[in-house]
Amino acid sequence: MINYKNNLKKKILFRLIYTGTKESDILFKKYFINKIEDFNLEELNTIIQILSEFSDTEILSLLKKETINNKYDSFINKIIEK
Repeated sequence: MINYKNNLKKKILFRLIYTGTKESDILFKKYFINKIEDFNLEELNTIIQILSEFSDTEILSLLKKETINNKYDSFINKIIEK
């Protein structure tokens, strides 16, 4: 279980560390990378789902509340408020 959780963290960090734009690097660091140790297994799986379903630009829009996605809206709000 611990190895699985650590593998999820590594996948998330790998995907989010170098995104190609300064804005996404800053926001992803603030909302995901700096908080990676605080996420539980369910939250890590949700982040993996978001990363597989959305582009960096779309994730930025979700974080900046420019786009609403009913499936992930409560999770995005939780991340922003943490």
